[in-house]
Order: sequence, then C-alpha cells, then structure tokens
Amino acid sequence: MRFNNTPVQRDESIDIAKLFSKFSKYWKYNISIVITCFLVALAYILITPSQYEIKSNLRLISEKSGMSSELKMLKSTGLGSILGGSTSGINADDEVLTIKSKAILENVIRELGLQVDIKQRDGLKMVSAYKKAPLSLEFPTNFLDTLSKPILISVSTNNQKTSIKIESTLFSKISIENISLPYTIQTVIGNIKVDKTCYYKQKVQEKLKIKVSPLIEVYESYFKELNIGTADAASDIVKFSIDDDNKKRGIDILNTTMSTYNDYTKSVKIMESSVNASFVKEKLAIVTLELDSIENKIELYKKQNSIPDLTAYGSVVYMGAEESEKKILEMQTQLKLMEYVSNYLKDSNNKYAIVPNVVYEGEAVTKAYNSLMIERIRLLKSTEPSNPAIILVNDQLKEQRNALIETINSTIKTLKIAISEINKKNSSLNSQLNELPAREKEFIELKRLQKVKESLYLFLLQKLEEKEIANSPDEMAAHIVDKAYSSFKPVFPKKIIVLPVALIASIILSIIVISIKIFIIKKTASKDDLYENISYPVWGKFSDYESFKILRNLIYSKEQQNNIFMVTSNVEGEGKTFFANSLAKSLSITDKKVVLLNMNFSKNLDERINETTINNYINGNIDINKIIEKESPNLYIIHATHNQQDCGMLIYNKKMKELIDYLKTNYDYVIIDTSSLAASSSAFDIAHFADYTFFIFREDYTPKNKLKNINNIIESSLLPNVCVVINSNITK
Repeated sequence: MRFNNTPVQRDESIDIAKLFSKFSKYWKYNISIVITCFLVALAYILITPSQYEIKSNLRLISEKSGMSSELKMLKSTGLGSILGGSTSGINADDEVLTIKSKAILENVIRELGLQVDIKQRDGLKMVSAYKKAPLSLEFPTNFLDTLSKPILISVSTNNQKTSIKIESTLFSKISIENISLPYTIQTVIGNIKVDKTCYYKQKVQEKLKIKVSPLIEVYESYFKELNIGTADAASDIVKFSIDDDNKKRGIDILNTTMSTYNDYTKSVKIMESSVNASFVKEKLAIVTLELDSIENKIELYKKQNSIPDLTAYGSVVYMGAEESEKKILEMQTQLKLMEYVSNYLKDSNNKYAIVPNVVYEGEAVTKAYNSLMIERIRLLKSTEPSNPAIILVNDQLKEQRNALIETINSTIKTLKIAISEINKKNSSLNSQLNELPAREKEFIELKRLQKVKESLYLFLLQKLEEKEIANSPDEMAAHIVDKAYSSFKPVFPKKIIVLPVALIASIILSIIVISIKIFIIKKTASKDDLYENISYPVWGKFSDYESFKILRNLIYSKEQQNNIFMVTSNVEGEGKTFFANSLAKSLSITDKKVVLLNMNFSKNLDERINETTINNYINGNIDINKIIEKESPNLYIIHATHNQQDCGMLIYNKKMKELIDYLKTNYDYVIIDTSSLAASSSAFDIAHFADYTFFIFREDYTPKNKLKNINNIIESSLLPNVCVVINSNITK
C-alpha cells in the first residue's frame, strides 16, 4: 500500500475566494435579508412624516444706525450717557443667547400653543394638525404653566360618537366611551374641555394622538431644535432655522421668535428710558427752582445796588477768563450730575431701581450695575423673589451698589480737586476783578452761577425731548431681512440616503447572519473545515464505485501482503459500514481474497446471524469455518454479536489472535468494521491487530469540535497508519 502521512504545511493567509464561496452557499439568506431591509426602508419612508427646513434672517441694528443716529451719537458723549448711551457696539453672540433665552421662547410657546401637540393620521403617517385640528382643548387658568408631567390623550371619533383615553403619571388612566362633544374631562389636576372646531368632519372616522407637555419640556426641546447663529464672527446678520413636519408651525415659530425678541428688547429700552426720564424730570424741577431763585436774587441785587448793564464789565471779566470758565463750567456740571446720582443711589426707595448711566472719562460708570438690575427684572418675570437665583442677584447688587457709591464719591472728590486747581490757575485773570467794587464782584459770581444752572437746565430739557424719540418704533434691536420660509423639498427622510443605507445594512446583516450560521450555529463540519483543521493529508473523497476504484489502485499489490485494514470514525453515522463494504467489494473484484469482519459492537444483529458469530467461535461452541460466510466470489464476511460489555474480553482472547492469524494466512486483505470512537473504545483495542486505519469524515455531518481529535489520534499513534478519507455519500 502506498502510504504517506507527512504533515501538510497549510497556507495561513485568508483565501477570499474560498471565504466567498462559503457565503455564496447561503444566497437565500442574503436575498431574504435584502428584501426585508428594503421593505423596512420603504415602510420607514411611508410612515415617517416629512420634515421641512424653515429659514429666516435677522439683521441686528447697531447703536449708530437708524432714524435717530444723531441722538445716539449724542448719547455716546460723557454727559449724554445719563440716558443710557454707550460707546460700544452690539455683541451678536449675546443677542443670540438673548433670542434663545427662556423668557423669549416661553412667550413664543404660550402665544402659539405649542404645549398641545395634536397629531392626526394622513395615510400611513401621523402628522401635526397645527391650527387645523378637528378638536380643541380648553384648560383651567395656569394649568399649562404648572403642569409637571406630560399627558397623553387618544381620541377616536366615529360619526357623532367619541372615545377618549387619557394617560399620565399624575393620575390613573381614564377611559371614556361613546360620548358627544363638547365634553369636560374631570381629572385630579383640573378639568379639560374637549370641543369641535371648524375642521371637524361629520361622518368621517378620525384617530388623534394628543400630547400635552410641561412648559419647561417644550422649551428645552425647541432650545435644541432651534438653530440660531451669525454668518461669521464679524457679521450682524443672524440666521434662523428649524426642521418641522408642519410648514405653517415652523414658519410661525421663527416669525414669532423674531417679533418677540424685538418687542422684548424694545420694552427693555423703554423701561431704561422711562427710569432715566423720571430721573431727568426730577432733577429738572430742582434745577428750575434753583435757577428761578438765582434770577430773583440777581434782579433784587441789581435794584438794591444800582448795578449797571453787565456789558460794561464784560470785556474786563470774560475775555481774559473765557477758556478757564468753560472748563470750570463743564466740570461743575459733571460734578452736579455725580452728586445727583450719588444721592439717588443712597435713597432706600431706589434700592432696586435702574440708575441713570454716567460716563466719566469715556467709561460707563453705572453700566455693570444696570445690567445686573435688568437681569433681576427679567428673572422676576418668571419666578418668585424667594428664588435662590434672585437672592444671589440681590447680594451681587448690594456689593455692586456699595462699590458704585465709592466710585462716584471718589470721582466727586477728583472733580472738586480739579476745579480747585483750575481756579488757582485762573487766579491771575481773576486778580483783575479785585479793582472792581465788591458789589460788582458779588454780581458776577451770581451771573456765573446763573450760567451754570442755565446750562444744566437746557441739557436736561434736551434729554427729556430725546426720550420721546428714543421710544419710537425705530428703536428696535433688529430688522427682519427675510421672514420665515420653507424649503421646497423635505430634508428628512431622504430616499437618496435611506435606500443606500438599507442596502449597506442588508449587506452587513447578511454577513453577520451568515457568519453566525457558519461559525456559530452550524455545528457540523464541511470539507473545507476539514482541510483547515487537519494537519495531515486527506486521501480523497469516496462516494461511488468509480471513487473506490481509485482507492483500490492505491491499496492493491500483486504481491502477497496480507494487510489488515481497520475502519472507524469519530461518531456513529459517518459511513464506516458503507465505506468498509464498498472497499471490500472493490478489492474482491480483483484476484485477491477479501474477508470483512463486522466488529461494530454498537449494532444489533438478527437472530439468524447471532448463531454464527465470532462470539460463538471464541466461546468454543463452533468451528472457525462455520463463522465465515461467503458473500460473493472472493468476498467473505464474519460478524460479531452486539456485546459491548464483553468486547474487551473477546478481543484479547487468545482464540481471537488465532482467528486473525488464520485470516492473514488464508486471505489477502482483512477489513475490520469497528464502532465509532464516541460509541465505544473498542477501536483502540482492535488497533493492535491492524496495519492501517481508515478514519472516516462525513461532510456536513461530523461535528466541528471533533476535527482536532483526528490530529491528536494521528500524532499519538493510538491507531496505526491513519488514512483520513471523506465520505460524501448521502446515506450512512
């Protein structure tokens, strides 16, 4: 026999073609998964409501643009800042945060009724019925503002009858059947009235899904969905966008947000201007009284002292000191403003009032304090004074107020020192007045004080007029460039994306499913699995007469060899008996005598055969020639009784050796069919009689976990000269 069992060097690289061929066997799985994925994608497209992108643009108005730009420039001056003027421009990022603030978005939600979302069926889709809902819900006062958990309402209408189901964690489930509308639903948190609208259709069956959400939940949702940002860092154009399945709702949200922002910023400006105007009116009244008093004193002084016309002294008094007096006038006016603001701050009645803005040397002294005060006013619109956020702001205001008072007092001292210095520098000019009579000197001092009061009076009067212009509609924070508009085509879901995703998903799922089928679920081994796991040559694949002719040519020899072949396998059913019989028949066709020993102790024999078996010969009950049955010319068969328990005693009996010696002497080939290794260990006992072992592997039948066992058996030499063969016959 031409035997070769040299270990095979396997290529460890991955054979893509072989791997693909494995997967191609399961093409039915692939087709099924592809069809399923495309059906799911189609259902997703049909069920998912189409989302449209709603856009709009807003242009922020700077401090120096608009109808009253001249007045705004005046506000940016040192004295003009008392009306809230600022030398800085707008900050687009701050305005974006203001637009998305809770105060503005909550007003938008309330105005549009976004807390109540009514969806109705349109084909396979559930779409929003915004402004066109067949039913309306009426809630008690402050019900929506105080709601803490969502309420889900299902409504079914059929002709004149309506069924309602309400679910919420706030109360037990409520079911109402066959009612007529309008109807009031009583819950533990308030009554909800359900009524028809003009969009209600008679004799049409409707199914509505209604969700009533807490205000804070809707705000957080739109805070995430509403996209607001500037075109670039230096741009004053703010872009708005939102995706919505209802075009009308998306357009209303953007337009209302922009108008609410304008109203909010205008109200803040008017509030600041009103506070400043009241301050100006108060100080104007004081200055008016002081001016009247001075004018009366001058008139009385002139009468009592017979003072001539002031022009007689003008060339002497004002020509030399004109520049100095101008500086003194400006500083004294600034000093008075500082003193007014200081007194205003110290007044306990103005503890939480906005302070008129004051600019000293180009710096807005009260800007930080007023910003914090406006934040407090905004917070009070949506919460109580006992809120920790309000308490924190109050503490900050207290610290800011103390610091502001110290700053203003320091500024007042500085102004006084500066005025004193200018007066000293002006002493040379004023020395000329020493020659004037004392009465004229007193008169000039009164006129100087009158001029200061007149300047302050005219300035305050001018600011009062500017306040009226500041409240005009032109004083908005932004101008709407593009009102909200919807995209022509839906932006979601996109078929051009969904279908390729479905294809990719089907490929990935196919690979996963087939891999699980091949490598995890499929427990039996294929021919490829055998080649991948075994380290020794496979003699071939034998399933029909022609294939056994090839095997016979490998075994056959003209010389007398008297070889004993043993046939075994890992488990029962792999085709040992088929292989042993086919091999015996193939060899018997030659000029050689072949005997087949059926020593598969795991199989029962019929009663007729039981009478002439190896067991009877071993026990001395029968002659050796009587147990040999002639099957065909040159082919003989010997059977062994199913006696699993005593197989060891049978095999190791001396008469068994005598039988094997007899067969080797009188026959050319002895083929022994044994039990599988899983059924019995008898194959290892019989192995010492055999010259060669045919180890059977059956495609798609042998367990995968048994493949490594073949290597172990060959390497351990437990069985002699193992030849691995493949049985691809469909029968056992």
